[in-house]
Amino acid sequence: MFGDRTNPFDDNKSSSIDIEGVMLDADLLLKYRFVERAIATLEKAVAAYPKNIELRDKLLEVCADYNLPEKAAEQAVALSQLYVELGDLERANENLSKAKGFNPNLTINLYPHQTEASRMSMSATRPQTSRPIPRQIPYAISRLQPQTGGYPSVQKEKPVKVLTGDLVIITIFDVIQMVENSRITGILQITSPTIEGRIYFNYGQVADAQVGELRSNAAFRSFVELEEGRFELEKSPVEFKQNITAPNNTNLILDVLREVDEAKRDKMMG
Repeated sequence: MFGDRTNPFDDNKSSSIDIEGVMLDADLLLKYRFVERAIATLEKAVAAYPKNIELRDKLLEVCADYNLPEKAAEQAVALSQLYVELGDLERANENLSKAKGFNPNLTINLYPHQTEASRMSMSATRPQTSRPIPRQIPYAISRLQPQTGGYPSVQKEKPVKVLTGDLVIITIFDVIQMVENSRITGILQITSPTIEGRIYFNYGQVADAQVGELRSNAAFRSFVELEEGRFELEKSPVEFKQNITAPNNTNLILDVLREVDEAKRDKMMG
């Protein structure tokens, strides 16, 4: 979709970020319903290279598709300003109109085509409003009795289960996001009709996984396409051995999703 667009800003020509790779990563995350992480991936790239039209265009598209009108409006306004710098007033006005459509409270002045861009003014101000209520993920707080046994055997303190839920309501990716944001060290017990296993966290980062005889990355991969089942999150007073090594959870998830996609393609071709 971006093949017919060019972005002549010098800072992007020498960019160390693989723009196409970032957008492919975002698409892969979206494919497996990891919407928040896909948006965060695009936002990080846009923050590093704010004048890249392709990145902002992709972020606008994702925000619009997933009903985030204010974020979409912000990107439309930013794109309008970039097109003004390029002297493309038609596209500048198109994006201002988009911004108004996403957020009717914006006040905008379209650019008259007969006037030089350098002498034009535009305001896209947001009225003072209260902070938007963040998206609430359904979950249930539980005071369940701790189970005995299991990994790690060195635990002496009474484990505390702090979160339970249904994977039909909340995806496994959202659960991982919640654990990461809360920087919890603990065990996520997952029970479904097809598999049972655990994911271990150190301060919100995935440290290990177990499904039957499978461990680490191979076990973690088993949870990727899980769409039903129950989960329980149990805090741990001790850290776990770091059997899964990745810079962060996003990198780990992307690597696993690529493996899953490649396996599916190989199966179709075979």
